[in-house]
Amino acid sequence: SQTEKCDTIYGFNNVEVPASVRSTLSYSEKPDDFQLKNIISDLLAANGFCEIMNNSLTKASYYEDFKCFDPTQTVMLFNPLSADLGAMRQSLLFGGLENITYNINRKNNNLKLFEFGKGYTFNKKEGIDNPQKQYKEANLLSLFITGNKNMTTWNVKETKTDFFYLKAYCEMILTRLGLHPDNLKIDATDKDIFREGLTYKAGDKHIVSMGILSKAPLKKADVNQEVYYAEFSWENILKAIKNLKVTYTPLPKFPSVKRDLALLLDKKVTFKEIKETAFRTEKSLLKSVTLFDVYEGEKLGTDKKSYAVSFTLLDEEKTLTDKQIDKIMNKLMGTYKHLFNAEIR
Repeated sequence: SQTEKCDTIYGFNNVEVPASVRSTLSYSEKPDDFQLKNIISDLLAANGFCEIMNNSLTKASYYEDFKCFDPTQTVMLFNPLSADLGAMRQSLLFGGLENITYNINRKNNNLKLFEFGKGYTFNKKEGIDNPQKQYKEANLLSLFITGNKNMTTWNVKETKTDFFYLKAYCEMILTRLGLHPDNLKIDATDKDIFREGLTYKAGDKHIVSMGILSKAPLKKADVNQEVYYAEFSWENILKAIKNLKVTYTPLPKFPSVKRDLALLLDKKVTFKEIKETAFRTEKSLLKSVTLFDVYEGEKLGTDKKSYAVSFTLLDEEKTLTDKQIDKIMNKLMGTYKHLFNAEIR
C-alpha cells in the first residue's frame, strides 16, 4: 500500500510582524510636468477646445520653402512605409492642419484644437563624438482656432475668429502657469509661417509664438479658410516657472481710480510703447494700461492716429487724493508729449 502524504498549511497568522517597515519613496521634480499638462488640458477643454493626437511621422516636404524650418534638420527615416510617413515632424503645425482639413471636408468648420507633442530635429554639426547628441526632441503645446467664435442663433449673430481671440487664450494659459504676460518680452514674430503674429520670451528663452497663418502652410495642407495658430515651447515654460509659486492676494481695501487720455500720435507709435512708457513713468501706483479705442481718418491726417487709453491707479495703503491723481496724469501727459510728440485731446 502507498503511504499518503498530507501537506500542512502554515497560515499568515503565524508570520511575525516586524517592528519597523522599510520602503523606497519616489518623488517627482518640481514643477510636475504631468500634473501641469493635466491642468492646462482641463483648462482648455473647459473653454471648448478638443484635444488631438497626431502621428510623429509626416511628410518631409512640409518643412521645405520656409525660413523658420531648416529642411536639412528634418529627421529622415531609412526605410519609410511611404512618402507621407518618411520623416519626423519638426513642429505640431501640419498635423493639426491635417485635422482641420479632415473636419472641414465633413462640414465642421468651427474648430478649437490643442495638442501636446514632440518635435524632432537633426543637427549634423553637433555631437561629433556622440551621434545621439545630433538628435533633439522638443516638448511643444499647440493651439488651433478657425471658423467662427459662435453658432448663429436667433439672438446672436455669428462672429469670426480673430487674432485677439487666440491671444486671450494664450495669455490665459500663461497666467494660469504663473507667467504674467506683462513680465514677458513681446515682439512681432519673424516666423514666415505667420502672416502677422507675436512672440513672447522670458529673457532670451522662447515661450510662445502666435498669429494668423500665411497662405503657404495652409496651401500645403489644403486648408481653405483662415487659421490662427500658437505654439508653446513647453520645456522653456517649465524652466521659467521652476521657482514660481501661483498665489492669491485678497481684494484691496481701497478703491482704484480710472483716468482716460485721448492721444493724437504718429502712426508708427505702437500701443506697446505707450504702455511701457507709462509703467516706467509711474512704477508704484499705476496698475494697468488698456487701449479701448483707435481712430484713423482723413481729419487726423494720413500719418496720424488717435489712441484712447485708460489708466488704472491704486494705492493699497490709503485712498488716492485728487492731488496725487492729477500729479501722476500730468507727469504721463508730459512724458508722452516729450517722447512721442503727442497731442492730448
